[in-house]
Amino acid sequence: MRRLAAEYPAGFRYAETGNRARWENRLLGRTADFALGDPATLPCGPLEFIGRQVVEDLVLLDEREGHLYADAGLVTFASGWSFPFVIGSSFQEIHGPVPRANADGVFTRAEAFLLRMPPGAAYRRVNWAFQPLRVLDHSMDAAAAWMPQAARFLATATERDIAEQVHLRVELQHLIRLETSGAVLFLIDTRLLSLAGLATVPAWSARVLAVLDDLPDDIADYKGLRQLRPLITRCLRQLTP
Repeated sequence: MRRLAAEYPAGFRYAETGNRARWENRLLGRTADFALGDPATLPCGPLEFIGRQVVEDLVLLDEREGHLYADAGLVTFASGWSFPFVIGSSFQEIHGPVPRANADGVFTRAEAFLLRMPPGAAYRRVNWAFQPLRVLDHSMDAAAAWMPQAARFLATATERDIAEQVHLRVELQHLIRLETSGAVLFLIDTRLLSLAGLATVPAWSARVLAVLDDLPDDIADYKGLRQLRPLITRCLRQLTP
């Protein structure tokens, strides 16, 4: 709340008086008066409360015996994974399915980096994928809805359909070491851009083509690109000036 108010004063206001605080979300027209450290004075649990104020998905990673665990969260737009399935899992267990990264020690080093973050520190990273159709909830929990739709689309899609309905999915992720508890708050802001939109910036299109051309098959399969990759590259080459 303090950070939102400081960085976006037109949209948010936060003030403390003694052990009392007042929060204003001007974008949504919501206010809350509460006692610091007393969740009973909020209209719902703290994580749910703040999750309803921001666009990002939230995952709380807490430390136990030198490792991070996904202990709580509010996730509505997962891509290819299930938050109810991973709740309570360790950082290493969550990333177990990622090819190559575990063998190379990437996530061991990533977890060590997160555990060394000082209180208040924030870091940013970007994750990406491609998907047919403009669907934000691409989780395994919602697969019964989006998988048949995607299969029908790919079976009948024209070149124009591919350009307008296949999207680059980018997750802007922030990791913040909370000052009070020492837990790590993981935020995921999801953005979608069609291939037609991507092609309007030739530098972006060229970068995507270069990445897809060099992407190893096991990584492409992990990202669900076995069928999409040739469609994407052909479409971008036709659209890019």
